[in-house]
Parts: sequence; C-alpha cells; structure tokens
Amino acid sequence: MILFVIVILTILIYFLAFKNKSLKNKSTIKKYICINFRLFILITSLFLGFGLIFIIFLSMNESLDIFLEEFGKVF
Repeated sequence: MILFVIVILTILIYFLAFKNKSLKNKSTIKKYICINFRLFILITSLFLGFGLIFIIFLSMNESLDIFLEEFGKVF
C-alpha cells in the first residue's frame, strides 16, 4: 500500500513538474520533489501514529464505543 502511494506520488510530481513550463529548471524540480517527499513522510507518520494508538486501545480490551467516546472528548 505504501509502495503504491509512493509510485503515484512520483508520477504526480513528475507530471506536474514537467507540465509547468517554468519548472524546467532542475533545481526547481529538486525543491518540488523534496517538499512533496516531506509532506508524504508527515502524512504517513500521522497515519502510523493514529494506527498505533488505535491498536493499543483495542489491545487493552476496551470496547470500541468507549474508545470513540474518549477520542471525541479530546477533539
């Protein structure tokens, strides 16, 4: 799944970088790829963090309703 997202992101980056005429400069393309890679790492780390929290709460034998109630109080 993560590999699939990486492939789609790289195709999207190259499509956007080469479609725009002002991004023909290689340094601009490198900056664009770095920014998108940082965003990708941030999003995947957030998903992994929420997944770990969810697994920890479920492994503590709490029911899903109690977890969702407590999660709703936080936000």
